[in-house]
Amino acid sequence: MPEGVEKTGFVLTDDAKIAETAKLFRQSGRKNGAVWNYDLLLKGSDAALSAITASVALRQMETLEAVCDRRRETASHLDDILRSTLFDKPKRTSDDAPASYPILLIPQLYCPKEDIFLAIEEQGVEAAVCCKPVYKTSAFRDESVRLPVTEDFYKALLQLPCHHRLSREEVEKVAHTVRDATETYAYRGCRF
Repeated sequence: MPEGVEKTGFVLTDDAKIAETAKLFRQSGRKNGAVWNYDLLLKGSDAALSAITASVALRQMETLEAVCDRRRETASHLDDILRSTLFDKPKRTSDDAPASYPILLIPQLYCPKEDIFLAIEEQGVEAAVCCKPVYKTSAFRDESVRLPVTEDFYKALLQLPCHHRLSREEVEKVAHTVRDATETYAYRGCRF
């Protein structure tokens, strides 16, 4: 939900089959039987919304389209002013209402990415990096797995704010800050 007070979402559908599958998923794939007996019909998730989260989410549905339209405007404005040969912007459709604005740094910026990130944050622009390959984390570490495209994506990705509450001036600050930081570190190279 774009204005959520906690990370959440829900499915609204008039398709009975989709609704039943979503309910089953929400119940961890578990279908209750007689008394204590149950069956697991699919791998689900305990994704039940709390009563307060559900009420907030339903209230937000009233402004959802306006919020999504504003996000599209923000992304479009970033598209217009964030032009550089130092990063690529993933393609979007006109229906996309991005929660963040991802850019993919060119390989020569992989090494100074931390410096770029810090320079952006020092100017008061929130940046983020997600999508760390799960096999590189302690819980799922597997030295036998090597997925170069996944690793390059992680090295390249930098997410910028694109929410609906950004003013036009803030969007321009994001764009100029990112462009300045990438240009500053474009010629540094690696420390190794």
